[in-house]
Amino acid sequence: MKTSIQFRLLAGMLAVLTLLVGLFGSILLALTQNTLIQHFDHALLTTAEILSAVAEEEGWDETLNGKDISGDPFDNPKTTQPLELEFDVRMTPEFYRLEGGSYYQVYDATGQTLLRSPSLGVNNLDFMPATSTPVYRKMILPSGKRGRAIGLLILPVLENSAFSQGITLIVARNAEELYGFLDTFKWLLAGCMIGLSVPGGILIWSTTRKGLKPVRHLATRITKMDIDDLHSTFDPADYPVELHPVCRGLNDLMKRLNESFMRERRFNADVAHELRTPLAGLQTVTEVALSRQRPAQEYRHALQESLEITRGLRKIVDALLAIARLDQASLTLQHQVIEFKSFLDKQWNWVADRARDRGLTFENHLEANLRFQTDPDLLAMMLANLLNNAVDYCDDKGKIDAVSSQDDSTVTLILSNTGCSLDHESARHVFEPFWRGDTARSAIGIHSGIGLTVVNKIADILHISPEVSISNGVFTMKLIFNKQDT
Repeated sequence: MKTSIQFRLLAGMLAVLTLLVGLFGSILLALTQNTLIQHFDHALLTTAEILSAVAEEEGWDETLNGKDISGDPFDNPKTTQPLELEFDVRMTPEFYRLEGGSYYQVYDATGQTLLRSPSLGVNNLDFMPATSTPVYRKMILPSGKRGRAIGLLILPVLENSAFSQGITLIVARNAEELYGFLDTFKWLLAGCMIGLSVPGGILIWSTTRKGLKPVRHLATRITKMDIDDLHSTFDPADYPVELHPVCRGLNDLMKRLNESFMRERRFNADVAHELRTPLAGLQTVTEVALSRQRPAQEYRHALQESLEITRGLRKIVDALLAIARLDQASLTLQHQVIEFKSFLDKQWNWVADRARDRGLTFENHLEANLRFQTDPDLLAMMLANLLNNAVDYCDDKGKIDAVSSQDDSTVTLILSNTGCSLDHESARHVFEPFWRGDTARSAIGIHSGIGLTVVNKIADILHISPEVSISNGVFTMKLIFNKQDT
């Protein structure tokens, strides 16, 4: 389904706007999230480093290995543990209260618990295999809230070799407020994106509508045009620079259409004039013959004259039908290889009797082996019109010649006849419909006046280049066939 330019511009710009806002929002969210989490993790690292700095190994009691030591060491300060921290944990109450939100737990190399903060109670933090490089992780705390934890491999102050492989310290802290803020920030950014899309879409729609106003104006003007407006033009200065090529193209189109309609009007007027003259003659002959009783010989003469006029009318009608047929875009060409010399002789046979009656001489000097691939029917129509034209306009006892030449790319056929009374300047008019330079030959029934128009149309269809020249009373028609079109 075709969509309007405005819709495509609107959709495209909205997509770009959404992409840019989404990209900006994603970058802003990522920067904010990374910054806040880095600050939070830095605080965890600081706490973990303090705890690791004060961790001290006490006398290792094998009987305590694996024993529950999760009780409050301050209720039994004399309890012997394999590891202790050298500061009063009550100075950091968040590790002491069960709901304090801060936790720590120490594991040995085998994953056994060595020490846990009083805030854990009997719970444990998820074990995190750690190295000397801190490892951070999002974690669900024993309280069920979201938190973040750091795992760090440390070497406590040693009194024997019990912990020579190091111990893992895990410190976790409640990050519900942090993640809650980030969740809110995400929804806020999503809301801003949606909120910007609506006014952005309205603004884009208004902008595109205003920007396309010259296009709508141009389309409205074209829609309202009719045949009487073909002389009008579209001034590019009245439209944006993007529409200048369209204006120039429309001006060229309007010019061609105007010229085409003018040619059609002239052609119709010429046809009416050409038909009116023989019809008037036919009417006059008939009226005179019927005006009174006449001898049979006079009636016969009137009928003979009417027949000649009718033949002239048929020539005009046949020529007009030929032009109409040649103007059809669906005309199908039948390509065949023809031998020029014999083909031209066959066309001459149709006019040989008329030429003989006037004492005309025809000489066919075409090369015997000259062959070409083309449509035989159209070429026959073209040659018939040329030979008829040559016979009609050649002087009595004149001469008609046909010669040829060829090279690697073209074949040239030249037909000429003597007795031409036209001057050199008249050569450019011979293909115009109903144009006659020799008014003495324009009598009824002699010539239709559009034979060379038919020749020109066929030449265009067959990709033949026709050239006319007039010199010293000799009319010459040169037909140039391009071998590349075969």
